[in-house]
Amino acid sequence: MGFIADSAWAQGDYRFRVELDDYVVTCEGSLPLDPSCETVSISCEDPRELVFFGEDGCALSPEKQSFAGFWVNSTDISQVAVKVWHAEELLVDVVLAPKFAVERPNGEGCAPACTMASDEIVF
Repeated sequence: MGFIADSAWAQGDYRFRVELDDYVVTCEGSLPLDPSCETVSISCEDPRELVFFGEDGCALSPEKQSFAGFWVNSTDISQVAVKVWHAEELLVDVVLAPKFAVERPNGEGCAPACTMASDEIVF
């Protein structure tokens, strides 16, 4: 799931809540990112390790940095509810129904066969 913001991501603290059917993952992160790109800015409470966030632009100036989106390491979900806060302001509150399809990145008949779904969250 990719995030598409209509303007630059503001500096400061972010909180994310990703609900995969009945499983809830909460994450927190801050911008600006570590300029050395060695330290991950976002941490999640996710005992099953299903959700992974991407950070974008650590070597760029702070106004070009963002949280690029997140990936879910499961195809056994029917609904994804996402909330995103900056400080205490709710920026995103959306429910998505993933549509999974088998993709073959190396061409038809070639391994691997990847079951994937994607969507964009615009705010």
